[in-house]
Amino acid sequence: QTPMLGDTPTKQAESMERLKNVYEGRMAAVAVVQQKDPFDFKKRIPLMVAGVVVLLVFGVGAYLGTTPVGFFGIKKLFPAKISPGSKEFAALERARAFFLADTFETFTKARAETEYTLGIKEYPEARAMWCQAVFYLNRKFASATGADVTRAQAELVNINLLGEKHVEVVKANVGNLLSTKRSAEALALLNEAIAFKENQGDLELAFLRAEAFTAQAKFKEAAGDLNRVLEKKKDSARALHELGNLARQQKDVDTAAAKYAEALKADPNHALSSVELAALEVHEKK
Repeated sequence: QTPMLGDTPTKQAESMERLKNVYEGRMAAVAVVQQKDPFDFKKRIPLMVAGVVVLLVFGVGAYLGTTPVGFFGIKKLFPAKISPGSKEFAALERARAFFLADTFETFTKARAETEYTLGIKEYPEARAMWCQAVFYLNRKFASATGADVTRAQAELVNINLLGEKHVEVVKANVGNLLSTKRSAEALALLNEAIAFKENQGDLELAFLRAEAFTAQAKFKEAAGDLNRVLEKKKDSARALHELGNLARQQKDVDTAAAKYAEALKADPNHALSSVELAALEVHEKK
């Protein structure tokens, strides 16, 4: 209320005090509004950076979901593993034994065992062994379909989830290299794998290296690996048969025939030895 003429000094003083209080309050509010920064950009930079980082992380995670490693690399960090004692573990152990037997029937059974395991879950280890079976059937018997070989070659990327140095991954990669006449590359992988102490008793690696040596006409080195297999498994029809092949390639027909005969004695169902022995007998009759 504005002081009026005629008001007593006391009333005028009271009016002036009220005016003072009102206007001082309004001016204080105006001062606060004028001092406030409408947008503090510098203080918001960390929040903006954090937001961009979160978007990048989710973007990368989503992209990885389209690759073999899965969303956020989960499949690479935690690949599906087979528990010892499980039915899947038993199936793959049977497959490994079938590989060592070295016949069309046993390689076919090995593939069936891996397919059984893969029917339960897509285990990278089982897929690696499936690839091995396909490459063996293609290389030794020309019986794998083109679709299976193409699939096996494509799966080599996926099985690397186990790690490139995993013994079954090495065998699968070597199988592909031998099937495509790249024995030098195969030999390099095998030498590295066999150098590991835990792999030195793996007979399959020895057989594969003997095959790679043979492809390079390094018959002495190949025989060395095969004889080391026989030291551990003296009734190995596969090792005896391969020694027969080495002798035949070096024109030692008598030794070849003897080794094929030994292979058949160790395993009467080893058809490859029957075929080779029969071929030698026909050749001698001529």
